[in-house]
Parts: sequence; C-alpha cells; structure tokens
Amino acid sequence: MIDYAKNLDFKVSIISNGSLLLNEKFTPLDIFSKLDTLGISVDSFNEKILIELGRCDGNFHILSEEKFIKIIERAKSVNPAIKIKINTVVSKLNKNEQLTEIENRVEINRWKFLNTKLFETENFSNRNLLVSDKEFQKFIERNPLKNAESVVEKKISRSYIMIDNVGNMLDDFGEDYEIVGNIFEENFSDVFRRFQLDKELYQSRYI
Repeated sequence: MIDYAKNLDFKVSIISNGSLLLNEKFTPLDIFSKLDTLGISVDSFNEKILIELGRCDGNFHILSEEKFIKIIERAKSVNPAIKIKINTVVSKLNKNEQLTEIENRVEINRWKFLNTKLFETENFSNRNLLVSDKEFQKFIERNPLKNAESVVEKKISRSYIMIDNVGNMLDDFGEDYEIVGNIFEENFSDVFRRFQLDKELYQSRYI
C-alpha cells in the first residue's frame, strides 16, 4: 500500500502501535525511506496501563520509552527528513499521565490529542473509559509541548474517511460503525457522495 501510494506521488504517512517497527522481518528499513510522516500511537508508557488498554499482549508488545526512542532513531537513520507524529487518546486510564516530557529526548513534529469516543455494541462498550471535557482539558494542560505542533481533537466523528479491509466505507457518527457502501462493488465517488463528511472539522486539522 505504501509503494502504491508513493507511486501515485502521494505524501505517505502511517499510524502504528510500534510493536513491529523494530522487527526487520516485518518492517524492512526501506519502508521508512518511503514515508513522509511516521505516526505512532502513544497512550501511555506505563506497562500496567498499556495492558489494561489492550495495547499489547502482556509479553513483548510493550511500547516503553526506550523502545519508542529506538524506533525514532531507526527511522531517522534511514530518512533524516521523516516527520514524527504522535497520537494520544485520553481516557480514564491515562488521564493523569505526563507524556510530553519525551520531547526532551527525541524530536517530535506533531502531537495529536484525541478524546475517547463512545463505542457501544451488543457485546462491547468503552463507556468506562470516557473522560469529561474538564478531565480532557486538564490532560492537555498537564502535557504542554515545547517544539511540536499541538493538535487537539475533542471530537472526530465524520472527519476521517475510513475504509476497512474488505472495502467498506464506514460512518462513525453513532456509537457503532455503520457501512455506507463498498468501494469494490461501487464507484468510490458514488459511495463517498453518501458519506456525510464534516468538511469544517476535517479542514481544521490541517489549517
């Protein structure tokens, strides 16, 4: 997918939980040379919290500070111009953490803070992870940035174009994903016409 996008002259970025970015079998070094931006999800560096969040299997997928720094160093060794972006979702489990001090050890270009979105289905609910607007704001104040651009997103519904692994375009407006249409079965523009993109929210992310 990276090669395909790059061949179309797209600017290419990925978001990863970091678990395989040091593994040359799964992440060859030349991948970093093709990326304009490397995004890493960092909700915590606390092993207990990461396990509670389901960010690892409890054995070897713990994203520690040291592992995070090694990932950045590996990417920069291949592509010094690569931009580093962090995504942090604020929840009940990490709301009291101070994460941005990592800026003292490694260069970060952009840090995006997102509020936990409610998802509920018949078999799943993340309601216990939700934070109030006040708790979210306190987290932002506790995590100032020195050099990186700060992007704060209290809501994200309908501001991302999401397509799953079988071609379904998804609408995340409610408490569960709804399928808008399938881009393998219909023309993309026909499916996209039915998707209610929040253009103002989408554009505010980049302006």
